[in-house]
Amino acid sequence: MKAFLIGAALVLLLATVWFIVRRRTVSPGGDTDLQQAMIGLSEEAVQIARVQHAVVLDYSVESVEKVEGILAARGGMPFEHSPEG
Repeated sequence: MKAFLIGAALVLLLATVWFIVRRRTVSPGGDTDLQQAMIGLSEEAVQIARVQHAVVLDYSVESVEKVEGILAARGGMPFEHSPEG
């Protein structure tokens, strides 16, 4: 169950980054621009978590759980796994 939650949080995080990247205008130039945008957005997410939620994020499992907590406090996950499937 914990592995599922970690996986779901990572998928949600990646989907959020993808959505934000798609909303922003990325100049034509290939993967390098996309990579730079993703780096910038991840740095921005870490800063928002620190400033607005007093949460320090890194690339650990505990950080994923902290992100889940922030999302839950903001009204829940966009999708949640039910035991029935």
